[in-house]
Amino acid sequence: MATGEQASFYPIPKRPRGECIIHCSDDTDKLVSLQSVDSWRTLLRAAQIRNHAPVLKLAKDIPEGQTPAIYYHRKCRCIFTMKKILDGLLAKEKKSCVSAEEKESKRVARHAPSTSRTYDAECIFCQKNSKYSKRQNTREVLVQCRELRADAKIRSAATKKMDSRILAIVSTDLVAAEGHYHRSCYRLYTKEEVSKGEVASNEDDDAAAQYEAAVNKAYDELFLFIRMELFGNPQVMTMTDLSSRLVASMNSQGIAQVKESTKTHIRRNLESEFAGALQIFPDEKGEFLLYPDNLSMRELAKENQSLKRELQTLKSVGAQYLDGEDQL
Repeated sequence: MATGEQASFYPIPKRPRGECIIHCSDDTDKLVSLQSVDSWRTLLRAAQIRNHAPVLKLAKDIPEGQTPAIYYHRKCRCIFTMKKILDGLLAKEKKSCVSAEEKESKRVARHAPSTSRTYDAECIFCQKNSKYSKRQNTREVLVQCRELRADAKIRSAATKKMDSRILAIVSTDLVAAEGHYHRSCYRLYTKEEVSKGEVASNEDDDAAAQYEAAVNKAYDELFLFIRMELFGNPQVMTMTDLSSRLVASMNSQGIAQVKESTKTHIRRNLESEFAGALQIFPDEKGEFLLYPDNLSMRELAKENQSLKRELQTLKSVGAQYLDGEDQL
């Protein structure tokens, strides 16, 4: 009979007494056996953490409250069940699981439509930020959607294709969300519409692509001017000045007639690009003015006084001219 402190052994075939079931040291002393159920549970937990097959295999056939007739060296058991080692193995396994979950989460996120206010700078069609142009050894650059016509065309094509991924993307205004695409991907995706005669001929499509390219380049030049000149030399400007720069840039690219919508959307594109860094407001006549946020009140006051002196000088010159006319 076993005492309260001793374990009752489950009758299974005994292992050779000369074999340590968890041998992991240089111990060559005599083997010992399990002395209690708690001792077995401690050993089994360590085997589960270590994924130790011999012990786990035995555990499958052992009823609750019973212990197998196994043997081991004391030093081997001490190392095998050492808490510090087991905690380290658990932490490593947990880190591995978290890493796998993060990889899966990132993989899913890459294929899911963005829910942020603006989309990432990658092609909404091929989901790449760059690719090689067909039959060329150069990379095709991304184009930002700045025309509502392109937005509507993509949405129409996605609806006909029943493309749920693109439909989810165009559920937000592509112009406002700063959607990007490769021109070749755009033409390929919307090609079916052209073939059915719902848009224009291929020549018209090429002309539209040329116009859109000119718009993108003109905006890039305008944004560069604002960053280098307006922020570098803070001052108040009119929206008309910037609109004229945009039109002049497009004219230099061979676009003789600039659409009214292109000029109308300039404020929205400026706000999208610079957010609160540019302050835009109407004057008393309804003309829009703007200035960079690094323009200080001191500089603004100086400019105001300079304009007043210039106006006063002009008035004085005008008065002298009128007096001279009267004398004649």
